[in-house]
Amino acid sequence: MQSSRYLLFRSGSESCALALSCVREIARHSVLASVDSNAEFDRGRVNARGEIAKVIVPGGGEIENLAICILAELEDGRLGAFVADEIQGVHEDRGNARLLIGERNRFAA
Repeated sequence: MQSSRYLLFRSGSESCALALSCVREIARHSVLASVDSNAEFDRGRVNARGEIAKVIVPGGGEIENLAICILAELEDGRLGAFVADEIQGVHEDRGNARLLIGERNRFAA
């Protein structure tokens, strides 16, 4: 049986995990286009190599720095840019980290 691997990261005070199979890349973005949205986690859009990605802050909160974005495929096939303050690496076990995108659990943004 093949085990899942997770990219663990910190966003604000929240520890988060994404299934590695859903992660496209870790990128640095500094240009954020704001949009009107009622969703507490939706903070705008970034241009990720010509594709528009929704900026997601897993713990809510405000964005002070868009230095690290984890680009991953969302439930509907669109691209999401998860804001991270710190990348904690790839692990076989996600521990207590909140699973945002898994093999069977996709973030619906």
